[in-house]
Amino acid sequence: MRFVMPISCLTFLLAACGGGDDEAGGGTDGGSGDDPGDCQELTLTSLEDTTLPAGTCHLLDATRESVVGSKLVIEPGVTLIIEEGQLDVLSEMEAIGTEEDPILITGADKEPGSWGGIYVRHQGGGGDEPGPAVFEHVIVEYGGEEEDHHLSANANIAWDHNRPPVHIVNSEIRQSETAGVRMIPRPGDDHEFSGNVITDNDVPLQIHEVSLPFLGEGNSFAGNVRDFIEVSTGAAGDDPTLRGQDVPYLFDEDFRPGGDLEIEAGAHLVFTPEHRLVVNHSITAIGTDDEPIIMQGRDEQPGAWGGVRAGSGTDDNYLEHVEIRHGGDVQGTANLWVSGTEQSPTSLELRDVHLAEGAREGLFVGFETTSSGSYNVDLTCENVTFEDNQRGPIGTTDPDGVDCE
Repeated sequence: MRFVMPISCLTFLLAACGGGDDEAGGGTDGGSGDDPGDCQELTLTSLEDTTLPAGTCHLLDATRESVVGSKLVIEPGVTLIIEEGQLDVLSEMEAIGTEEDPILITGADKEPGSWGGIYVRHQGGGGDEPGPAVFEHVIVEYGGEEEDHHLSANANIAWDHNRPPVHIVNSEIRQSETAGVRMIPRPGDDHEFSGNVITDNDVPLQIHEVSLPFLGEGNSFAGNVRDFIEVSTGAAGDDPTLRGQDVPYLFDEDFRPGGDLEIEAGAHLVFTPEHRLVVNHSITAIGTDDEPIIMQGRDEQPGAWGGVRAGSGTDDNYLEHVEIRHGGDVQGTANLWVSGTEQSPTSLELRDVHLAEGAREGLFVGFETTSSGSYNVDLTCENVTFEDNQRGPIGTTDPDGVDCE
């Protein structure tokens, strides 16, 4: 049976390996060719905080069971080689390298999944809340083992919803057997995720929708086996924002934002079959000529997903420079479906919107006739185009029809 080794629970007897900085790695590759036999083995000793001095090399077998708590500081140029197992970070961790001397956390075997990864989590059981976990100019590689059910990281770096702030900045996360990073932070904490390169993993990022606001600027998620940001959904209380990234967001379940949804220029949303974007509050999606917003089915054929649905009472919906394709499966009636009632009117403004390759209509507008003869969808269209929708461009329950071309 394997055990995971809680970093926050550990201090180690440390010694530098070799003859200084030249043997400790550093540089762009972070010394990924270091031989574990040249590094000093770490040994559990006491409750004291632990510092790995700059430019040193250490070998850790993270399968040992441990019950001691401590803070871990890793200085620039350190190489930490993990034989196997998982690092459980239950306390404060500070791994701050530099551009010239990054920190390298790697596996003894240079194969994806040779160790479990780093799992930043809360210790539980009451007591003081741990400090932040900081990764800056750090290379983490060859983790994310998926076969051992005793390991829970399933990524090179993962953290759960009970963890205080985690900062991952200007780091490279690569060659994981599973995800490069998996994050489910709790709302309201000051997490930071910016300037990172996430590449050569099975998938770059798995993220809960509540965590979307923490995706900062300057990240690259390209060059993985599956180039998607996989988004899990549900129980979001804040107004989510989807920023433009260099790979698409993938939704394998309905996306029902818990607040007002904002989608920024260049964002690309991909949905698996029988799932859809359901707007319960409002949607503001503003792209540009050069960076349109795209929503589509993963299978790239008519009816590959349910499309976008904005129901009764969703006010101030605005789409500009947006393309919606492949919608209208059994869960939806069109690429874009909007409706209102007398009690809950709806407004929708479309400018420079393209609705294409739907299994049904490109746009469906569901009006409710009232006793006074009025209808309850306030629809504004400017330069809306349609292409290859199997039931035509527009469907509506309005007996007078809809003008949106």
